Amino acid sequence: TEDMQFTFETVACLGTCFLAPAMMVDNNYFGHLNANKIKNIIESYC
Repeated sequence: TEDMQFTFETVACLGTCFLAPAMMVDNNYFGHLNANKIKNIIESYC
């Protein structure tokens, strides 16, 4: 994000293929993502 509270990094593997597409925030995994879900997850950490 612009305030650098969040950064985006690509990785080869999170070990969560069954959740793809997936992301991790603070050691918490989130899966079956779309743009709206990602927005909601990021907002929940703000």
